[in-house]
Amino acid sequence: MTKEIQIQSLGFAVNASLGGDRQQIQPDTINLCKSLIDQQGYCLIQGLPDDFDVNEFFGNFGHFIAQYDGEYAYSVKSTPQLQNYSDSKSTNCLKPHTDGSDYNVPPHLLALLCLQPATCGGGQTLLADGYQFIASLDSDTYAEIGTRIYQFKSKKGIHAYRDYHVESPILDEIPGVNRSILRFSHNLLLYGDYSVPIKGAVIEADEFTKNLCDRLMEFFDWHHTSILLNRHDLLIWDNWRMVHSRRKYQDCDRHLLRYWLG
Repeated sequence: MTKEIQIQSLGFAVNASLGGDRQQIQPDTINLCKSLIDQQGYCLIQGLPDDFDVNEFFGNFGHFIAQYDGEYAYSVKSTPQLQNYSDSKSTNCLKPHTDGSDYNVPPHLLALLCLQPATCGGGQTLLADGYQFIASLDSDTYAEIGTRIYQFKSKKGIHAYRDYHVESPILDEIPGVNRSILRFSHNLLLYGDYSVPIKGAVIEADEFTKNLCDRLMEFFDWHHTSILLNRHDLLIWDNWRMVHSRRKYQDCDRHLLRYWLG
């Protein structure tokens, strides 16, 4: 049997087919997804069937990277313990960031699979092109973000226990990687923690870093793409390039799975 899905590309949908009993995405559709990620930084696949093999599909893009809990599929679902924090496991908004900035090599691709959308209409994923932001900077600021060293590690708070720690510029050059990698966390750079309290957080950043975060926030507000995931939608983006955030929501049953690929 064949099922139609849609690949979203800058406001228009491309119809594609799933073929066979196992509902596999065909090679031309995989190539289309890769092309869209190269061109615009992300790809949204809508209408995946219940029995779609996500693990097999991701094998076309890279290898799984274990996340902070040691798992390949990280459950993004609110918990009461984190409701007072800007954290993925809360219903609060998330500030712009890239994932895994405290890893030696951050995940190249990030994917979100929607199991249960928020019925309240919130929780949109927001994406903006970090490379475009970098290109908008003056030459002095550009040079500074490629040389100024930051400690990408939670120094305090609920994630201070993590062993992950990298000293790196925001725009990083890694041996064996053929392009620059953007490491960014609005929370970490301003407050010293990846998941800051909603109330009472104190800015620790110096004037240059604060100004840079303000400029990125302004760029993000003007240039982001807002994506509301429905059930069985799959959103994939280039985590070395794109900066993402999330709008707040109210429906605590909202449930996504997050994957990192190298």
